[in-house]
Amino acid sequence: DMADFVATGQNAVIFSIGLGELVTSTTYGDPPAGQAMMEYAAEDANPTNQGEYYYAPTGSQLRQIFLAIANRIATRLTR
Repeated sequence: DMADFVATGQNAVIFSIGLGELVTSTTYGDPPAGQAMMEYAAEDANPTNQGEYYYAPTGSQLRQIFLAIANRIATRLTR
C-alpha cells in the first residue's frame, strides 16, 4: 500500500535494489515475493511515472547500479 501511496499519491519515481541471493531464493516463505514487491513498487505502482528495479547478487555491483540511477535522475531533470 505504501508503494502505491508514494508512487501515485506523491507522484514519486521509485528505484528499488535487491541485494543478495535471499532476494531471489530463501529457505522459508515465498522466494520470489521480495523481488516481486520491489519490481511492483518501481515499475507498476505508477505506470505513468515508472522507476526501475535492479538486482545485485553482491555489493560489488552497487556502484554501477547507483550510477545508472543517477543517470536516470539527471535525464529526468534536464527534460
